[in-house]
Amino acid sequence: MCATSRRPGTRAAGAAEPAPAAKIDAFVTVVAPLRNDAAIVQQFVREAVAVLDRTYTYYELLLIDDGSSDETVTRVQELLDSVSCIRLIRLSRHFGDEIAIYAGLENAIGDFIVSLMPATDPPELIPEFVDCARRIGGVVVGLRNTGRAEPLGSRLGAKLFYAICNRFLALDVPEESTQFRALSRRALNALLQIKDKHRYMKVFSTFIGYQHQTLAYAPVLRAGATASRRGLGTSLNLAVNVMVANSTRLLRFVTLLGVLASGLNLLYMGYVLAIAFFKKHVAEGWVTLSAQNAGMFFFVCIILSVMGEYIGRILAETQDRPLYYVMEERSSAVLIIEPQQKNVVRQAHSRE
Repeated sequence: MCATSRRPGTRAAGAAEPAPAAKIDAFVTVVAPLRNDAAIVQQFVREAVAVLDRTYTYYELLLIDDGSSDETVTRVQELLDSVSCIRLIRLSRHFGDEIAIYAGLENAIGDFIVSLMPATDPPELIPEFVDCARRIGGVVVGLRNTGRAEPLGSRLGAKLFYAICNRFLALDVPEESTQFRALSRRALNALLQIKDKHRYMKVFSTFIGYQHQTLAYAPVLRAGATASRRGLGTSLNLAVNVMVANSTRLLRFVTLLGVLASGLNLLYMGYVLAIAFFKKHVAEGWVTLSAQNAGMFFFVCIILSVMGEYIGRILAETQDRPLYYVMEERSSAVLIIEPQQKNVVRQAHSRE
């Protein structure tokens, strides 16, 4: 605690100017996916680079254009000649935030890697995330500490999704977690070994087993940005992919349902035989038979539906298609500030 307090920006009379804080000798890569962010990308880049430049000796800002259809790439190109340590990777089409972030992680060269969303995540928190990742040597995940500005149905759906993942499927997915995270190099190397076709970084971040910590913060919608909301169909598709691709418990659950239904059917057959042996006049039993048939068909349909989802996942895994395609790479004229850093090229060139 400070012994005295004063307003920010003031100092005591006669006091010497404070010495500038020494930069941290670490290479930090910041990965940011872009999708029609022309209105905010230049402001975001300048803020992020300012934070990185005053904090770290070596850094890079890795922008992943996820098939933007506006002037996002043009806005970034305007910065490449004047702002150092920026790399732009353009994907051939829109693949989604998860794949775009993964593309950035695969191309990151830093000792510590931070991923964030330009529209909502404040760059000034990058040093705090990196410092925490340095201490634990693992993964730091950001948690939204403010309520969701979404309809009630979406909020309830999100809570149900997290409850199913954490309690039923045994997937450690922190509730209200965001794409703002920091990873050490060894944690990133472990994460990149996962070859699943369906990517969900919130699951992978805890699956790799390195020390894991959460950091609460308040996302702020950047001026000029539009809040992105998934539609109901997109949200349901994502939830099904996450649950099916990352756990076999759902399949085990319907297997138990099938066993239970078979047992009940066997008991019913015994009941029918007993009636046939010990009762002379047997009613037709239309209601009972109809109920039994309806129940059995219900179980069969549920089982076939879930099995179909898993067969679809097996098909996707065996197709062995690339997760994304890179259409173009561009870089700042200077990729590294310190000339004595010999393992990183100083002059960069665009590649198409």
